Amino acid sequence: MKKIILNGPLLSQSGYGKQARFALDALLSQPDKFDVYVATTNWGKTSWITTKDVYYNKIHKLLEKTQRYVSSSGASFDIHVQVGIPNEIKKLAPVNILYTAGTETNIVSHSWLNMINQIDRVITVSNHSTLGFTNSAYEIRENNKATGLIKAEVPVEHVSYPVPGFHFKNDAEFPNLELENFTFLAVSQWGPRKNLDATIAWFVEEFRNDDVTLLLKVSTMNHSVPDFYTTKKRMENIKKSFGEVKCKIKFVHGDCTDNEFDKLYQVKNVNCFINIAHGEGFGLPIFEAAYNGVPVVTHGWSGPSDFLYMGSEEKFARVPMYLNQIQPEAVWADILIKDSAWAFVNKEDYQKTIRKVYDNYEEYKTKAIELQDYLYKNFTEEKMYNKFCDLVSGETTVNEKDIEKWLEDMTEYE
Repeated sequence: MKKIILNGPLLSQSGYGKQARFALDALLSQPDKFDVYVATTNWGKTSWITTKDVYYNKIHKLLEKTQRYVSSSGASFDIHVQVGIPNEIKKLAPVNILYTAGTETNIVSHSWLNMINQIDRVITVSNHSTLGFTNSAYEIRENNKATGLIKAEVPVEHVSYPVPGFHFKNDAEFPNLELENFTFLAVSQWGPRKNLDATIAWFVEEFRNDDVTLLLKVSTMNHSVPDFYTTKKRMENIKKSFGEVKCKIKFVHGDCTDNEFDKLYQVKNVNCFINIAHGEGFGLPIFEAAYNGVPVVTHGWSGPSDFLYMGSEEKFARVPMYLNQIQPEAVWADILIKDSAWAFVNKEDYQKTIRKVYDNYEEYKTKAIELQDYLYKNFTEEKMYNKFCDLVSGETTVNEKDIEKWLEDMTEYE
């Protein structure tokens, strides 16, 4: 049995928090293979889980176990798994693994390549994230001559998230939320990548004379009271710019457990999920909507392409997109580099697509149910846990044929 230390934002209410908790559940699913220890980190300024439920208590028991082990023996581990980005890489064991969402753009920085080449392997969350590493390369130049390439020299492979074992029935209850008419849902943190200003403004412009609701589960930075008022003001300012409109905007903010959050997709009259973010490492909210049978409107580029198609067949409402260089305000040293690209959509295409779903809802609901059934059969906890554990153990390597097939399937839709 291998002693393994999982280091990541296990208590963070963020995408990386969910990623860390998936890694923990996967490792704990094979107690004959791994003796699991944990260390918690922050993820930006996102809020931490404070609800002391069974899962919260499980993490704290593992933290106490780790503290006792470190205090008594000085802590020697066989494998270290770091959940986060390459900048956070540490070597804490003979085998060091980075589990990352990578970048939402088409390439990663040369600094990231240098960082991952110092460890043993990388696990990502999607084909898109994997290709961000494996398709990136930079010339090494000395005296104005190319002397080599910086590229990924370690195995990089991905594992998807699973559909949770629990399942809520339609018309689940969510605290203090009642929806009276056809509702589009968007889940996001407010930042340049998420394209939320356009998501809201273009929606209001399209449905200004319709009895339709846009429900936002959104925050600017965290789930604090000041963040609530900051986010609410931003949202209201967009709507006010259109004057009197018939469509409604409702706003959900604050802490939710993973199980509570999942109920949001099953609330009565949550009819459609929309996302026109410029890119997603995986796209957890899109995945959650899909496995709950909610029709999805998105461009289908980047991480979500792993689960929105059945073979080459679209099971979502696709907004046409084009790739372009990221905006200057989105550049983030080593993480979102200025020469990288991500997806953009046109206002008219977005509005045409959400209108089409509204007018032809049963057609898209049928596709959503077909996709839901596909995800329940192919994205099980058992399959994803086993694959993650195999990758951690080094028992699975990159399957070049799978990646080539995925690229062939996607070329038609870009």
